[in-house]
Amino acid sequence: MTSLHRRLRKWFEKAVLDYHMLQPGDRLLVAVSGGADSLSLLTLLCGPMVTVTEDIDLLAVHVDLGFGGPAEKGCNRLERHFQKLNCAYVMEKTRIGIRAHGQENRKNPCFLCARLRKKRLFEIENQAGCNKVVMGHHKDDIVETFFLNVLFGREISTMVPNQEVFAGKFRIIRPLAYIEEYLLKAFAEESRLPVIPNSCPTYRTSRRAKVKELLAQLEREYPGARDNVFRALGNVKTDYLLTRSL
Repeated sequence: MTSLHRRLRKWFEKAVLDYHMLQPGDRLLVAVSGGADSLSLLTLLCGPMVTVTEDIDLLAVHVDLGFGGPAEKGCNRLERHFQKLNCAYVMEKTRIGIRAHGQENRKNPCFLCARLRKKRLFEIENQAGCNKVVMGHHKDDIVETFFLNVLFGREISTMVPNQEVFAGKFRIIRPLAYIEEYLLKAFAEESRLPVIPNSCPTYRTSRRAKVKELLAQLEREYPGARDNVFRALGNVKTDYLLTRSL
C-alpha cells in the first residue's frame, strides 16, 4: 500500500466513523460513474476496513447517461475492472443525459440529469435489496455545492456525508467527504484505474464548472480559503443568520 493510499484510507475511515456511515450487515449500492472519484471510492470500499471488517456487501452500479463516444467505449474496461475486483455489478444504458440536455431544458441540464440518475439508482437499490447508496462526492464537491446553492438556489445548504432522503426510505453516504479532488485524481492515476472520460457536452461550461473556476481563483489569492469554507460549514452560528423570528 502506497503512502497516498494510506492517506486516503485514513481520511476515508475517519469520515465513516465521524458520521456513523457503516454498520455490519449493510448492503451497499456503490454509484460508479467511471470518474476518478467513484473508482477510488470503490477501491477503498473493497479494501480492509478498521471500522467494519465483515458482513458488508457491495453492488457497483454504472448508469451510462447515453452520450456515447469515449464514455461508451470505456464501459467495457469498467466492466472488466468490476470482474477483476470480484464485485457484483450492474451496467445500465440510459438516455438520461440526452433527455436532460433536450431543447426544453437548456437552462439547467445538470439538475435534471443528476435528479434522473439518482432516481434510477434508488430504483436499482430497492430492486437489489440494498439499504444505502454510496456516492463518490468529495470535499471539493461539498464546498462547490454550498456556493451553487447560495448563488443560484438562494439558500444556505450543501451535501451532507450521511443523508436520509424521502423520510428515511433511502440513505446516501459520502465516505470521501474529507478528501480533496486532486488526491483522488492522483490515486486513480497511481493505481491505473480505468477512468472514463467525461463526455457531457456542458461539462466545462456548467454552473458547477464556473464555481470551480471561481474557487480556484480564490484559492490562488488566498491559500487555504477552500478549506476554511469547508470548516465553516461545520461551525454555523444560526443566531447570526437572517432567519425570521417565530
